[in-house]
Order: sequence, then C-alpha cells, then structure tokens
Amino acid sequence: MFARFGDLCAQTGNVIRYTVPNTYDRNRARWPNHPLWEVAVAEIVSDLSEMREGEDPAGVKSVIREQHIATLIKNIRGTSVTLAALEGRNFEALPDFFGQVATKLTNSVNSEPEHVAKMQKNAQDRYTFVTE
Repeated sequence: MFARFGDLCAQTGNVIRYTVPNTYDRNRARWPNHPLWEVAVAEIVSDLSEMREGEDPAGVKSVIREQHIATLIKNIRGTSVTLAALEGRNFEALPDFFGQVATKLTNSVNSEPEHVAKMQKNAQDRYTFVTE
C-alpha cells in the first residue's frame, strides 16, 4: 500500500474533479477545474512522490477501456431495441432496423459536422485517462 498510495491518489486526482459550476452549461463534464483542485492535485503528485511506484498503468487502462466499451455497446443495443419497439418493429426486423439507425446517425453527423466534432472532442477529453 505504501508503494502505490501516491499512484492511487494521483490517478484519483485525474479521474475525480472539483469544478467551477457554469450556470449556462448543464453538462458538468465541460465545467473547468476549480483552481483549488489544480493546486491540490499538484500537491498530491509532489508530496506523495516517495509513495509512487510509477508503474505503467497501460494494462489497467486497457481493461477499464474495454469494460467501458462493452457497457456502451450494451447501452446502444438496448436503446436501439427500445427505439424499434416504439416504432412498432418486430424482432425479425431488428437487423434491418439497426442498419437504418446507422444510416440516420451517419446523416446526422453529415448534417451537423461541427457539432458532432465538438461532441467527439469533449468525449476524447473526458476519457483521456483510459485512452492510449
């Protein structure tokens, strides 16, 4: 525990944030870090340096990323099945319906490329701690 406590605290400081609320943006993921949080994370990293092993977290990141991807795929499937039910599709029509949903999503990206690019950038920034 002593050898890895600094790593744990540093990683926690990257994953959990204390932010400055923005009343005009309800999406907390876009709120900036509070200056106090930036100081706290910097102090954690420097003060606990003797309690850091510095081991490459790539293996753990890979597992977390794969688990999150699996969860998102399940969510997409569940949402798509629900959408099919709301549109009155039966089970046999699901494969074709999924293709239609993919086409609708592609059209949406093509009709709002700037907005979708911003969404993707926000997602990349939010999940930077588990990407390669």
